[in-house]
Amino acid sequence: IVPVLLSIIRSCRYARHAIPSPDNENGYTPDRQQIPDHSKDFLGRKIGVKAAGWMNLIVIPSRIRVHSLAFFEKTGYSHRHAVTAVATVVLATDGVEIMPPQKFRRTKSTEAQDGEFMQAVKPLDLRPNFGQRLSDKRGLRRLLMTALPFIPRHAYHPFLAEMRIALSRLQGRIMGVRRRYRGRHDLMVNVGCGFSGRPGWVNIDLFRYAGVNCVYDCRKSLPFDDSSVKWIFTEHFFEHVDYCEEVPSFLSECHRVLQPGGVLRMIVPDAEKYLRAYCRSGWDELAAVQPLDANHFDAGFGNKYNTKMELLNVVFRQYFEHKFAYDFETLEFLLRRYGFAQVRRSQFGESLLPELCIDLRERACHSLYVEAVR
Repeated sequence: IVPVLLSIIRSCRYARHAIPSPDNENGYTPDRQQIPDHSKDFLGRKIGVKAAGWMNLIVIPSRIRVHSLAFFEKTGYSHRHAVTAVATVVLATDGVEIMPPQKFRRTKSTEAQDGEFMQAVKPLDLRPNFGQRLSDKRGLRRLLMTALPFIPRHAYHPFLAEMRIALSRLQGRIMGVRRRYRGRHDLMVNVGCGFSGRPGWVNIDLFRYAGVNCVYDCRKSLPFDDSSVKWIFTEHFFEHVDYCEEVPSFLSECHRVLQPGGVLRMIVPDAEKYLRAYCRSGWDELAAVQPLDANHFDAGFGNKYNTKMELLNVVFRQYFEHKFAYDFETLEFLLRRYGFAQVRRSQFGESLLPELCIDLRERACHSLYVEAVR
């Protein structure tokens, strides 16, 4: 479709009026002598266009005959996008054929066909598919998620998420989050805490979940003074940070705000565990890392996996939310690169500082535990 449309648009610059003729049942005959040699379609053949405001007629000589209405009906574009065709394209087997313009309109019958089409497509067993994400949305949220249907949802939904984060950043500036922590010292910071906020800690998250007392986007900055934080804890947050654009800023900020001798405890999904289990035959090793039942159903994500590679993609990508997968070697490289003198592998419930052992037990089987000292 795209090459045809581009050739049509290009040919408009060299458009020539077709000559009305009573001999032609459509009322038009192309004047071939008036078509310039440099007016070509995408296959290199000459193309002529009669333009009157919007294009009325399109003439494309070709060996292949395709009626545009039948094409749009077959592919479903007229149904999904309420396409209005301002011209009908005909590729004729012998010479040039001109068809009058037709319009495609969305009707109740096409909407019914839409529903039948969607029901006929069997979705995959992986969550979150679009229907599952939409099922619990109401009002404005539902409207936003279904807007702009011509944009692929796998591209549109990350955009919506970033817009929501941008509003959160604006709210943080208005409320003066940085001013609140100016001059404060010996802070205990829990980055990306979600629903696991702790009393006495600065519990940071992008959204105001229960227990969150600091709504802030900390991917590129932290709202604290230099050397004002005793320790930083982050569990299953770092994989949501873009490796090239945001990781350097985040780790540099952690190093800046930590006191000398301060500890950063970082917990992420352990890619090495998953990959080793994937390489073993059968599902037993993988089920030990990511708990599954006998039918390969994952209660944590709500997925039924048909292949082991499906499981890996769900864990490493998590729809669009996960940006990078880590092993100890990669984390050690990053932490040393951005200023941390000591980097060590840790375990669930074991730390240089007992106060930092606030790990969630349900994540122990598939997590990598790393501590770094400034």
